[in-house]
Amino acid sequence: LSGGDKQAAMTSAELGNPAFAWVAEGAIDLRQVDTLKAFIEECPYPPAPPDVLTEEYWVSAEVARSQPQNPVEELVGQLLQRSDLTNIIGKDVAGANWSWHDYLDTDEPKVYHTDCNRRLVNFETVETNPQWSSVVYLTDEGGSTAIWRGNEFVAVQPCRGRYLVFKGDLAHGVLHAHEPLGRDRIILSITWWMHDHEATGVRERP
Repeated sequence: LSGGDKQAAMTSAELGNPAFAWVAEGAIDLRQVDTLKAFIEECPYPPAPPDVLTEEYWVSAEVARSQPQNPVEELVGQLLQRSDLTNIIGKDVAGANWSWHDYLDTDEPKVYHTDCNRRLVNFETVETNPQWSSVVYLTDEGGSTAIWRGNEFVAVQPCRGRYLVFKGDLAHGVLHAHEPLGRDRIILSITWWMHDHEATGVRERP
């Protein structure tokens, strides 16, 4: 996770100006990828807090840096030490919501959506986008992540240890796999938030 490793540096994933998506190749060591996968396999799925319609965990930036309790929190803290990432998302993020997604590469593509928290306020659904969305690829299998901004788009293929970050209000989805083999496509989703009260991830830490 060294920010000085040129092979792992965050680089723009498209030619747009200003850029809206960045990728770091090999940002997460493959041994750490295996540790994350093993943790996710045993981790209970996050419960939704009262009046919240999304299921994610939350960790503050301060806790992730100083007192991580599990491999995902350790990763969040390590990512926040990368100057190339904080140059993009800012140094004052309050923390991160995180969850994981495990699909077969033969499944139907994931429909386009924006990452958001959904909560009930006076019987109405209120949606709030994170400042930044990001994906840690834990397998090589499955279709590319496609991200749209107006008439521009970028598609990023899964690759173990690859890290993708993009603006949190952009529509994105998963395309068909080029060569589906009936294998798992596993990703870790980390969304970055500037204000902790806007992030609805459950505060109970696994």
